[in-house]
Amino acid sequence: MTDDPYQWLSESLSTIHRAGWYRSPRLVQTTPGWLNFASNDYLGLAHDPQLRAAAQERSPPTARVAPDRV
Repeated sequence: MTDDPYQWLSESLSTIHRAGWYRSPRLVQTTPGWLNFASNDYLGLAHDPQLRAAAQERSPPTARVAPDRV
């Protein structure tokens, strides 16, 4: 047993890094009036073409969906 109560956290983060699952937050700039699907993209759906098309179809005429900037 270890004296470090956070060892489990360190081990879990190491596993996440090794698996390539760690994601760093990034600054996302948007234009006013644009829908930003990348600001909370924890599921990785910001660039899904079907989701983007559905958002464009269901958005009010005055809203714009931000183009893919990747």
